[in-house]
Amino acid sequence: MAGLIALGRGMGLSLSLGGGLTAASAQGYFPTVNPFVSSSDSNPQAGTYKPGTVILPQSSGVTGSGAPRDYNIKMGPVFANFTAGTIFTYQSNFNQVGSGGAAAQSLLTIGPSVGMTLEYQISDTALLQLGTGISYQTSIGGSQYDQLAISPNSSISYQFSIDAVRITVQNNISTANQATIDPTISGTGLSSLMEFNRLFNTSGLTIAWPGMKNTTVSAGYFYLLNTSIGKDNFQQFDSGMHQFTLSAIHQLGPALAIGVVGNGMILSYDSTSVVTQQGASLINSSAPIQNGSSGWSVGPSIEWSVTKSISASATISYNNQQFDRNGLVGDTSNFSGITPTLSISHRLNQSLTQAINGARQANGGNGSNFTETYTAGYSLSYNFRNAASIRLGIGFNRFAQSNAGFAYVPYDPASPPPNYLYINENGVAVVPLTSAQKGQQYTATLSTSYPITQTLIAGVSYAYIENHLNQDFSIQSGTGSLNFGGYQTHAVILSLAYKF
Repeated sequence: MAGLIALGRGMGLSLSLGGGLTAASAQGYFPTVNPFVSSSDSNPQAGTYKPGTVILPQSSGVTGSGAPRDYNIKMGPVFANFTAGTIFTYQSNFNQVGSGGAAAQSLLTIGPSVGMTLEYQISDTALLQLGTGISYQTSIGGSQYDQLAISPNSSISYQFSIDAVRITVQNNISTANQATIDPTISGTGLSSLMEFNRLFNTSGLTIAWPGMKNTTVSAGYFYLLNTSIGKDNFQQFDSGMHQFTLSAIHQLGPALAIGVVGNGMILSYDSTSVVTQQGASLINSSAPIQNGSSGWSVGPSIEWSVTKSISASATISYNNQQFDRNGLVGDTSNFSGITPTLSISHRLNQSLTQAINGARQANGGNGSNFTETYTAGYSLSYNFRNAASIRLGIGFNRFAQSNAGFAYVPYDPASPPPNYLYINENGVAVVPLTSAQKGQQYTATLSTSYPITQTLIAGVSYAYIENHLNQDFSIQSGTGSLNFGGYQTHAVILSLAYKF
């Protein structure tokens, strides 16, 4: 991963560098190294683009208590938090291969982490926050996977008013560093093919106008960037998307708001340096791999506080996406249909909260125009009075590509794969599959943190992912056949953090 400047949320001015230095279990202290999640579970753009995703304006503000939740040192009006510790990780199937293929390769890493947060409450509507953290992970048994990680996952938001019109300017940054977030990416035995280091940045402007009593009309523009960082074998995902939003929300009462939300989008992929075979010659060229697209969506939305402890939100949008023919991908499919989302949160008591969510989406493709997904998830979290916590998460994803996708295999100039489409910048041959991938992905996570003392925090996190394809593929590498299909993998993360 790479060091990034990241930004923090708020009403007025909010800025942070680095941001979410949170271990999967010792929250608030160290970088996330869980291989099954991107930097932010709540970021709807993390991982792969979801064309047609509705972005709604933020209405939350900074009230400011004058100090962060935890701080070590007070330097005049500035509050500081310093931490240091160690993180250990284990992954059982780092190269994401199935049981019928090459042997699964495990990966163990260990390394120190340090973190710092500075917070200055300028006013009730302006918060200045500077934070950063560094983690160095050393792979045990080999140095090829050593990495220095500076965690991003933050945002900047500046909000002001002109008469009754509220204007919000914002920017959000997050990263993902594991190919497991895309169920259409499996391994063929060479773990370096799984190098997946992505940066996601969203910049935008929203304008909200209370045009009528209890009704707010909002419009916005956002630019979403998806780009590779460091060593990455998936440069064909590099892209930019312009998104336009328009909504009208009516407050029926203190507990219920309904509205209509629409958006439009234009998605274009960057040209990628590739090597293709023309006759007996290898030709260097630069061209988009994926097909760009344009589209729109519109539909009703609802937010409802059912009781003091139960809240729900839902949208039902009609989504239409038309794809260009300007990439190397031969897919001619378009997408249209209903894309609903549902989220319900239930606070059972002061310590216990559960939530469910579900959606149908058309995500960006991997060798195809799009991947249609049906997702469902459940989470249960419990916070103990002594600041310990435990969280359980279960997820399901049913996916289907719109056309035959890609497999990634080693390229040997002496014996190249017979049917590869191109060779990427890292010398990996990209081979089209014979048919579209369809399957199911299951995930389960369990994490806990425990304060050994007031200054020493221990954390443990476990994650499991199982990826099933309805059809396994046999890929010809030039030197033999390689299996391409579903896989299973486990991960364990241990952390120990000391607050100065």
